[in-house]
Amino acid sequence: MKKPKIEDLNLLSDELYLQAIKNLKLKKFMKDSQKPKEAEKEEITQSLGLSALEKEQLLIKLEKLGDKSFNDSFKQGTPWEGDEFVVFNKEFTARKNLILINSIDGLVENYSKLSAYKLQKEYRSNLEGLIEMITPRLSVLYDLLYSLELRKKIQGYIAVKQRHRVKHKIFFDILKQRSEKNGKWNSLGIAVQDVYAEVIAKFKEIDELYIERKLKKIEDKKQIAFKEKEEFEWVIDNVGARKAKKIEGCHDDETLNSAKKRRRKLAEELQLLEMQISKYTDAKKNGYPFECLGREILFNSDIELSLINCLRGNKEIMSQVIVKRDKLEPKE
Repeated sequence: MKKPKIEDLNLLSDELYLQAIKNLKLKKFMKDSQKPKEAEKEEITQSLGLSALEKEQLLIKLEKLGDKSFNDSFKQGTPWEGDEFVVFNKEFTARKNLILINSIDGLVENYSKLSAYKLQKEYRSNLEGLIEMITPRLSVLYDLLYSLELRKKIQGYIAVKQRHRVKHKIFFDILKQRSEKNGKWNSLGIAVQDVYAEVIAKFKEIDELYIERKLKKIEDKKQIAFKEKEEFEWVIDNVGARKAKKIEGCHDDETLNSAKKRRRKLAEELQLLEMQISKYTDAKKNGYPFECLGREILFNSDIELSLINCLRGNKEIMSQVIVKRDKLEPKE
């Protein structure tokens, strides 16, 4: 297991500080660096820019605010004040944000001393906390995040979790159906062995479908990028031909530079897309369980052991399909 990058931990930490400053209206801690800057696709990005002393003071302020709701502060002075309108999870408070900040900053401080397992587990736990904050009902409100980079990471993280949830459901449903028909198993290992072939067949179907969808999406992006690159090449050739004939427009140099810059970016984008296509094509070629895709696909290595651990981790399902230990003990 790889350690999460320290940059990812710092990114999450900065986001949590920014959320506290903005949504609890802590104007004392607002910096010039927090002013919105136009980013790609007209989206907003912000940065933190607090000193260690200012961070310490902010944490003291959060402690004093205690159960002050992010949602209440957000609505103050808006048309939604006093209304039932919910932007943040109404249970999310200054104290909860303080706990998350202290946790993630502790990981940063002790980064070199902590194991990859501990760092990954705690990082995900804190990421889940932030997701909980911006999920007032059933949908995640990504627009409430200040960091575009973190937004993309969370979108990917949630997409992976949703795919994993599908596999968990398949596995648990098969176990419950078989248990209802034939009775409970005496051990986790025997239970997994009995349903293994059926579970694997289902997993193979959804993994193959996932790869096909990924390839289709990437191929579509490649086609669009390729056509756009051709258009800019035409512009470059056209301006070049006019220059050769000494028929130049007043904006030709500017147009040419802009077109060459965009063509370079599209060439880089196409190269990345080709690499992604190769990755999924190679996975298809090597066949199920698509181990070369690593953690992108759940249960694609050490599958039997992973299924056993998955079942062991869900006490509710385990109680439904496995005989209780005391019932296995012989009576004296």
